[in-house]
Amino acid sequence: MNMEDKAWGAGERVLAFQSLGFQIEGLNAPQVDTLSHRFNGFVSAVNATPGLAQCRCLQGEMGDIEVPLANEHQEYQPAVDYRGDGLSVQGYNFSAKINLDGTQQRTCLYTEIPEHVMRRDVIDNYLRVAAAYAALTRGGLLMHSSGIVIDGRAYLLIGRSGAGKTTCARMALAAGARVLSDDINILLPVNQQGFQAGPVPLTGELALAPGEEQTPYKVGGIFWLEQANCTEITSISLATRASRLMVCCPVVNVDSYRQELLLAIIDNLLSIVPMHVLRFRRDEKFSRIESLIGNMFI
Repeated sequence: MNMEDKAWGAGERVLAFQSLGFQIEGLNAPQVDTLSHRFNGFVSAVNATPGLAQCRCLQGEMGDIEVPLANEHQEYQPAVDYRGDGLSVQGYNFSAKINLDGTQQRTCLYTEIPEHVMRRDVIDNYLRVAAAYAALTRGGLLMHSSGIVIDGRAYLLIGRSGAGKTTCARMALAAGARVLSDDINILLPVNQQGFQAGPVPLTGELALAPGEEQTPYKVGGIFWLEQANCTEITSISLATRASRLMVCCPVVNVDSYRQELLLAIIDNLLSIVPMHVLRFRRDEKFSRIESLIGNMFI
């Protein structure tokens, strides 16, 4: 590969969020500048981020895993081949081999054209997979969800496609509440005293505002979203809670080699963090939702 052999920021900086660190090697100076701008606010010093996941960028063949085409009813997801010691990923314009054998995650990220490393459909899709496993090894979860902050606590909104995750996030943002992400959130355990979530660069329509702090928040609750003719919070059985959480943990939820670990983490999460159903009208004011959540948990 005709690239200058150096780590992000000459080995002095890493991409870091939610105390997870990713050291990306094999980038030339323009690529470092482009990705640093793309992830502005999420670049930190190497020594401030323990347990780094290492990613080596290379040029090579795309591999032989068939990539399923997305249609109007299905979101595109990279194809994954699971192994006991790791996994291989094939997406549009990239492939990756992630080694999970040992305490440190090591990845080789391949692109046919070096400049493809800087594309969102490459770096974002790689990071979603890598971060999912980095969180899993820490006893946490990467979840397809919206994250909002109410009175200093984070609340995760999950549900089927079209349930209203981004709609609720927009309602919260318009009402002055902080939105962590409207697409991907990461929950990590904190000293056996609960879980925390914070801003991540993996957003959907609502990106982190420039200069916005990356302060993590204690997770106060999780809600399964359902659109309805009224706005209310209802209970849900433990078995249903566990199954619905699993559905919202992409990539790792179909990894048979690590399913036992995933189930143990979900069980621990549900023993600490309450989960309910939030039924809401699309034309509801966020103040009503905020009041329901506040009266229940705060």
